[in-house]
Amino acid sequence: MRTRAVEDVATTPCILPQTVLLAAGLDTLAWRPSINQQEQPLQDIYEIDLSQMFLDKFEKLASIPKTNTGKHVYIQSDLTGDNWKDKLLSNGFQMSLPTVWIMEGLLYYLTLDQTRKFFQIIDSLSCKSSRFFFDHLKTPLTNEMLLAVKRKLLNSYMDNPKENELAWLADKYDWNIETFLDFNHSGEHYGRKYEAYIADGKQGGIHFVRGIKT
Repeated sequence: MRTRAVEDVATTPCILPQTVLLAAGLDTLAWRPSINQQEQPLQDIYEIDLSQMFLDKFEKLASIPKTNTGKHVYIQSDLTGDNWKDKLLSNGFQMSLPTVWIMEGLLYYLTLDQTRKFFQIIDSLSCKSSRFFFDHLKTPLTNEMLLAVKRKLLNSYMDNPKENELAWLADKYDWNIETFLDFNHSGEHYGRKYEAYIADGKQGGIHFVRGIKT
């Protein structure tokens, strides 16, 4: 469902000239016919991640042809710093063009300070009508498995709760921001029903957020 939500933000209401995948990992946006074989396909795609992630990706996708016909650039950089901004600009990114920023599964691994610095950079690179997507954890978490994940993998994130970041972003920058889906009910949004991942069905767990620069 998160993949579908990302596609919706990337293509609705229209395709934008540039798409940036931050911590791209094994994201296959440039390979998906569902997006790239439309009347208006995705255009320039920039992927940013660590070099090892790209090596793994190239190996796994070597035999699969890309359907994206625009420029496709891979940028090796650590997103916890700020040199990725200069690398993006030196590889042809244009600040004057509206951009879709995809932060799928990324913010969990950043501290609060890193997250705020991250959005400062994104805002500085974004012109009017740019969009972003990210997902984040909203407490309370009640499912035992998610709590185990919290303890083992997401301590940095959960020690610096970000549920107030939406208000901070909206107050500090000129973005219209909304939580448009929560994981518990994403299936219903897309016409599918399944058992809620968070056992008690509360508005906790994973939320999908989108923003548009005004």
